[in-house]
Amino acid sequence: MPALQSRGRVIAVDWPGFGRSACSASPYTVEGYADLLGRIMDTLGIPTAAVIGHSMGGAVALTFALRHPDRVKKLMLVCAPIEGRYAFRWRIVLLSLPILGWLAFLLSKIGLVRRIAARHFTLSVPIYPELVGDMARCTYRAFMQTVRSMRRLELAREIHALRVPTLAIAAECDKIVNPSQADLLRDVPGILVRIYASTGHCPPVERPSDFNRDALSFLAGEQLPPPSA
Repeated sequence: MPALQSRGRVIAVDWPGFGRSACSASPYTVEGYADLLGRIMDTLGIPTAAVIGHSMGGAVALTFALRHPDRVKKLMLVCAPIEGRYAFRWRIVLLSLPILGWLAFLLSKIGLVRRIAARHFTLSVPIYPELVGDMARCTYRAFMQTVRSMRRLELAREIHALRVPTLAIAAECDKIVNPSQADLLRDVPGILVRIYASTGHCPPVERPSDFNRDALSFLAGEQLPPPSA
């Protein structure tokens, strides 16, 4: 975020049911979060913005852009699921099953288990301790409903209607979201796809210099530098 703050105001949304935000009585779905994003922008007096979303946040950002293209100046999708049936590795598919999902949720309250699970999010560097801690703050209802909502995603048919300049970043060694999801975006006008080699599910953590460079170039309307080796 500090690198992005050098170019303007940055707002990080903490979704209900995750992190430190309060729980919601409404169902936890990608579509519901997209509606919430619009209400947050209204409350803060933000008519338009560049929207960046990672993982589930990428699906939320894309859904919002498809529904409200007039409110999105530019869109960045990072390791985002597009077509839920094929988007996720087997670990996430298993977590959407009731018994296994409940067991995984209970185990996530144990610090050692969280640290082991966090190894699936990055390939070469450890994930930030505060992000590991956020896993313990997730509620079971939010966890299960969002996983199932993402598995129901069918955005591939809508993506060709997108009229927002978009940068999609995928990670070659992503253990959460299948990097082949980026292939669904390659032939869409206005979408630039970049694959980070030897990188896991969290490019901003593993490749901060490359990620910040690409993000700032894209947001500034400049040509992206050649990919790093």
